Amino acid sequence: MTNLFNTRPKKFGPGSRQCRVCFNRHGMVRKYGLMMCRQCFRERASQIGFIKVRAETSCSKTKFSLWLFPSLHRLFVYPVFRRELSAAALEHRRSES
Repeated sequence: MTNLFNTRPKKFGPGSRQCRVCFNRHGMVRKYGLMMCRQCFRERASQIGFIKVRAETSCSKTKFSLWLFPSLHRLFVYPVFRRELSAAALEHRRSES
């Protein structure tokens, strides 16, 4: 009898995703659309633009590492800066009239 299970390619779930570098299916980093396994991410993190930061909490004195992506943080800061500019522009318009 032929094998009838898994005869079609998967479109969802962990079996449908693979690393874009080494085609591994384990340890996927999917955040920000990276679609890389964790080993390939660690090798290429600095080339992509991630910065590893050592952090320490004050209450429990535990140390941990964070990967930061500076350009993504600029995207979150930009709308606040734009609001400040628009508020300054409104004040300038009010002072002119």
